[in-house]
Amino acid sequence: QQLHVRWERINSRRLHVLLLRLRLWREISRAASSIEAGGALDPALDDAADRLADAGAEVEYLDLRDAATLEEIETWSAERPARIFVAIRLGEARLLDNVAVGGGSDTTVL
Repeated sequence: QQLHVRWERINSRRLHVLLLRLRLWREISRAASSIEAGGALDPALDDAADRLADAGAEVEYLDLRDAATLEEIETWSAERPARIFVAIRLGEARLLDNVAVGGGSDTTVL
């Protein structure tokens, strides 16, 4: 029975990480869409960070960077391919992701 309880705890933790991973993708995709539609950069990124924190994540960084040079971008334009990069923690799990903004490639950058 102890093994069963431990297994349930492990599965529950894995499920929480999986759900947060899906939430992570949704929030950075939403921020990318907002920026592409002409929305202000800082509010789009701040909103995504707030939503991830509300879901229980510790946001380490959430930045918009030039797709080629990886320099942080203060002002985005459609002529400049960019990506949103994010790192979050949930307990011992650390999740990293990125998404294209504008002309950035849809290929995930590692």
